[in-house]
Amino acid sequence: MLPSLPTALITEILAAPPAFHDSGQQEACERLVDELSEEDQEVAAETSYAYWVASVSDKDCLSPDVRKRMVLKEALRHYVGEGQDYDKALISLQGAIDYRKEYKTNLFRTCLLDDFPYDNEEDAKLAAHYRQLIESDLPKQFIVIRGKDKEDHPIVLVSTRSTPDTDDEAYVMTRLHAVERVVAVAETVSRGKLEKVVTVLDFGDYKSGHSPPYNAIKQVVVLLQRKYPERLKRLIILDPPLWMRGLFFVIRPFLDPDTREKVFLVRGLDKKIEMFSGMIDKEQATSTLLPDGELTAPVDIQRYMHSVPFHCLYDDDGSQSQPTAQG
Repeated sequence: MLPSLPTALITEILAAPPAFHDSGQQEACERLVDELSEEDQEVAAETSYAYWVASVSDKDCLSPDVRKRMVLKEALRHYVGEGQDYDKALISLQGAIDYRKEYKTNLFRTCLLDDFPYDNEEDAKLAAHYRQLIESDLPKQFIVIRGKDKEDHPIVLVSTRSTPDTDDEAYVMTRLHAVERVVAVAETVSRGKLEKVVTVLDFGDYKSGHSPPYNAIKQVVVLLQRKYPERLKRLIILDPPLWMRGLFFVIRPFLDPDTREKVFLVRGLDKKIEMFSGMIDKEQATSTLLPDGELTAPVDIQRYMHSVPFHCLYDDDGSQSQPTAQG
């Protein structure tokens, strides 16, 4: 089974230009791309889910110009993430490419598919290993992309952990799979125009004894910060425990302004309504976010893993993946 997207949708996504703020950004990113080898440019381009899908099932959509456009987008994320420091951006970009090669991150896109035709036995075995880890960990703590805000940023809903039983590798790999999935959804939902997501951590049923090991959490945070820069629109923490609220207000003055503006601690129904009513239409909200949210069906995590397409929101039947009208 090969992943697929409508050809017109792939073309639309791959035609979306990088969001340079000025000519200086563009010139810097052009230089960054020129410093990469041909192989590494291809790896960077495959950060785009649509580009990768085209590379395995619709090669007529690809061209040198398309590849460069996708590499420029990845370069821009690292350049902005490193405060437009060219040398730091180059190190960051090369590090992300090396990470994608080491972890073979494209396998996160295929490991839950049945009968994907892997190029070699090594990839097939690693994909099967990833699948086993994800299937064992995701039911313990749901990470589901469900709904979108009024600007078309996908919403990632993360539940509290239901058990103290945690395998560190399964915990880390499940979250890397989740971020690859949300990158694909963000690109598809916005037709390549938006890259950031809203993440909601729900601590309503939090039990401290169920917290995963600190080292596993730290590994995930470091990988997400360094290998997936400029992907977070907002981080909203629902009903945080007292210790978390105290810690946040202690460290808040020391955070850079950009980070401070992205993180919100929300406690109680009135504050949830205040936070989400202007951000999300009720048709795109669960009742956890808005009391009149219309996404009310319980999450079936087995369906999410094995039936919902990798690039789709939880409640999307696939029809939202059709291309927009042209002209």
